[in-house]
Formats: sequence, C-alpha cells, structure tokens
Amino acid sequence: MIKPFGKTILVERDKAEAESEGGILMPDSVKERKINQGIVRALGTDEELYVSIGDAIVFNEFAGVEVEYDGIEYLVIPEEEIICILTED
Repeated sequence: MIKPFGKTILVERDKAEAESEGGILMPDSVKERKINQGIVRALGTDEELYVSIGDAIVFNEFAGVEVEYDGIEYLVIPEEEIICILTED
C-alpha cells in the first residue's frame, strides 16, 4: 500500500460515467475526463489531518501527483488542496 507522508492524503479519483442517468451513452472525450473528486484511501503521517479514510472529497483541478499501485490510479495531494468534504446530510 502507498503511505503518504506529512499533511498529504492518498485519493482514489472518481471515474466519469459511461452512461447518463437517462441511458445516453457518453462519448469517449467525456469518459476520459478527469473528475476532481474522490475517496480518501490513506492518510499522511501528520496527526492533525481534518479528513478521514473513506471521506468523499472535492479537490483543486491540478492538485497532487498521480501514482499507480496494483493497477489502480491514485492521487497524492496536500490537505490544503481539498475544497470540501461531501456528506449525505
């Protein structure tokens, strides 16, 4: 597993949908678009992070460094690049 360092987090970016809710198939240009939200999968070593593993977050468009591990693409981003945490409330 990838273990981020300091005030960084490991994020699994959400994928663009291949089909709309109404059943319309999306073109490849939309399916390959990078989404600026994802799920926190690991936390850095700093104990004062404000997010938790499993949080759904939105982050800045050009945030972080892309890494691949076991065939899954992740982003390692600094915590200050997070715009908001998504909740179901």
